[in-house]
Amino acid sequence: PNGSGKTTLLKAISRVVAPTGGIIRLDGLPLADISSRDLARSVAVVPQETTVGFDFTVRDVVLMGRYPHLTGITHLSDRSVNAISGGELQRVIIARALAQEPRHLLLDEATSHLDISHQVEVLTTIKKLSGEIAVIGVFHDLNLAAYFCDEIIVLKNGKIEAAGTPAEVITPAT
Repeated sequence: PNGSGKTTLLKAISRVVAPTGGIIRLDGLPLADISSRDLARSVAVVPQETTVGFDFTVRDVVLMGRYPHLTGITHLSDRSVNAISGGELQRVIIARALAQEPRHLLLDEATSHLDISHQVEVLTTIKKLSGEIAVIGVFHDLNLAAYFCDEIIVLKNGKIEAAGTPAEVITPAT
C-alpha cells in the first residue's frame, strides 16, 4: 500500500535517509562502512519522478551513464530531454542507471509512467541483467511483480507483511 515504507526502504539502501534501526548490508559490508564514491559506483537508482533542470539532449543524460540501446531510446538521442514525453524521459533515466554498470539497481515504481509494451520491454531487459546485478524494485502492479520478480516482499505500515516467491506471496489473503 501507499505509505508502507517502500520508497523509504530504497532511500535507506541508497543512503539518502538514515535507517531508523538495524544495519543495512551491501555485499556483506555495513552500508555505513562503504564510501560515498564506492556506493555511487555500485548502486544505481531510478526514482519515481525525475526532473532534469537543464536542457540536455537525451544522449547527454544517458552518457551520464552510457547505455542508450538498452531501453530502446537511440532514436531520441539528439532530442532535448525537455521535448520528450514523461514515459520517454523515464526510459532515459533507466538507461542512465544501466549505463552506470551498477552491481545493484534500485527501481522505485520505475515503469509506472510507461505504457504496457514499454513496461514489458524495460523489465525484460532488466530481468536479463538480474544474473549479473541485484535488482530491487517497487511495484504496485502485482501482475508485473509476479511475472518479473523472483521474490516478493509485501510491506505494510513499515513492516514485512509477507515474503517469498510470487506464488507464495500473491494470494487472496495477502
